[in-house]
Amino acid sequence: MASKQYEYCTKTQLVEILADLDATEESIKNGIQYLKEWMRKQPHLPVIEDDEWLFNFLLRSKNSLEIAKKKIDEYFTIRTLMPEIFQDRDPCSEAIMNASRQGCYIPTLKLTPDGYRVIIFQIYDNSEKSFSDAESLLKLAQIATDHSLKVDKIRGTILIHDLQNASLNIIAKVLPQMRKLVSLTTKANPGRFQKVYLLHMKPALEPLLSFTKSLMKKKLAERLVIWKDDPKKLATVLPKEVLPAIYGGELELTMEELRDIWFEDVKKCRDWLISDEKNRADLSKKPADDLYENDAAINYGTNGSFRKICVDFNESSIVIYTEMSSKQYEYCTKSQLAEILAELDATEESIRNGVEFLKEWMRKQPHLPVIEDDDWLFNFLLRSKNSLEMAKKKIEQYYTMRTLMPEVFQDRDPCSEEIMTASRLWCYLPVLKLTPDGCRVVIFRIFENLKDKFYNTDIADSSLKLAQIMIDHSLKVDRIRGTIFIHDYQNASVNFVAAMLPHFKKFIYLTTKANPGRFQKVYFLNVKPALEPVISLAKTIMKKKLTERIVIWKDDPKKLVTVLPKEVLPAMYGGEEEFTNEELRDIWFEEVKKSRDWFISDEKNKADLSKKPADDLYESTAAISNYGIDGSFRKICVD
Repeated sequence: MASKQYEYCTKTQLVEILADLDATEESIKNGIQYLKEWMRKQPHLPVIEDDEWLFNFLLRSKNSLEIAKKKIDEYFTIRTLMPEIFQDRDPCSEAIMNASRQGCYIPTLKLTPDGYRVIIFQIYDNSEKSFSDAESLLKLAQIATDHSLKVDKIRGTILIHDLQNASLNIIAKVLPQMRKLVSLTTKANPGRFQKVYLLHMKPALEPLLSFTKSLMKKKLAERLVIWKDDPKKLATVLPKEVLPAIYGGELELTMEELRDIWFEDVKKCRDWLISDEKNRADLSKKPADDLYENDAAINYGTNGSFRKICVDFNESSIVIYTEMSSKQYEYCTKSQLAEILAELDATEESIRNGVEFLKEWMRKQPHLPVIEDDDWLFNFLLRSKNSLEMAKKKIEQYYTMRTLMPEVFQDRDPCSEEIMTASRLWCYLPVLKLTPDGCRVVIFRIFENLKDKFYNTDIADSSLKLAQIMIDHSLKVDRIRGTIFIHDYQNASVNFVAAMLPHFKKFIYLTTKANPGRFQKVYFLNVKPALEPVISLAKTIMKKKLTERIVIWKDDPKKLVTVLPKEVLPAMYGGEEEFTNEELRDIWFEEVKKSRDWFISDEKNKADLSKKPADDLYESTAAISNYGIDGSFRKICVD
């Protein structure tokens, strides 16, 4: 073992760091007492009495109590949400030792003169077989961060990522963990990154880096440097005395030797790392009106969806999933809602009075569930044109249908394999923005040419279930004037249409009878001639008012911007939104997952038809059970 030892912050360096933050040791210690008292009052947070850890946490939070409180909340929440990173962290365990032999974040022995710690990431073994546990590598990176928080008073961090031994296959294994890594580094852990140097960057990875930078705060993105020069010339921008010789420094140690010295230092904190595993947030006790981000928002750090990037290197192509898009759904503004209500001769107060009327009416119906969700009822009444009679009829039909179609309304966990599989085939996708007059554009898109896949009845039922999930999620969160549908049949084979026709009757009933809604327009794109008779058939069983709103669009799809606002449409339809329908699907799915608990608990809400009065004012159960259409389908041959 080399005799070299870690050197920590001197008294002079600490005074300079504190002065830079307009602080003193005394003021930091007063801040520590404040944080300890604040944590004791948070029912979901552990009580931390470790003054050194809190000193370093506050120091890295720029001596801001508000930043420190937010980071502490996020840090202990993420410890609960990522048990795979924060449990079983014994540095002497075989899993951690193996991870350290694959690659590691290693702090250099000395601080820079102005108090920064240089940390070097390097992969030691580029053998794909030996590099098999990326999750343990991420756990090891967090051990390095927590050990630093325990022992190291620093001004900030300078990172060197050396990718010399990083093959694209290894990167492909690590990238699924990137979402967690970004969340840990930008959300959970306090820190001040002074610079991030990327060494031995393969050209194929530069587009990936550029995309990643676009998701970062501008201040951090500007601190990323792709180092294209000789690695030994790092000594021209960083102090020689802190760098290993491999980077032009004076430290005569290999990276493996530096790793072993660091590991010995970490082992001194072994008991602390093991006992510290119990410190995490109890999310069942977290206040609903918490000042900081909720656990759904903290979970892996960023909202949006993964984008797909294909990297071509040495004639081999891999698919890499990068960090999530920052795109968000935008909902009805106060002024838009006022305009929608004025059109219905209503006010927010009158709608809320209507909601109370509907709740009371439902309590008196022996066969209907009791619904106390004011937002859901608000949107239901809004889409029923502020007509209490129409809303009552729709509620009756809606909950009766939930009983008669269990294949559509049960097992609706959006994270289940069934729903995820259906979403990869086709989906109804609400666009991110409302039109200026408050309508939501919804795009139906088939993602692959399904061919024989839709002969599987279960998949067809799951896809219908997914469509209803879209409608119910919209009812839960979206105040709108109405809906504009775009049905894009570019990937629809005739086999697909033939396989879906048996479900057509259910779909018509759900959209026109059971669910409230105001359809402004329905555009059919890329309609093959063989499908036009099917659309004509559908129009014969719709109300005339709705059929007049159906448009078979025979022009270039990009010319939809002549009839719809550019700002709401994806680029493939001539709009300004720069994402594919697949990316929009992923963004929407992340939004739906926020309501996952609601979907699961909502399954119990259905009509008890054994208690339904025989003289019910609205449609009989027999009429509804026939999915609202008298008569029966004739046989259709599609050639």
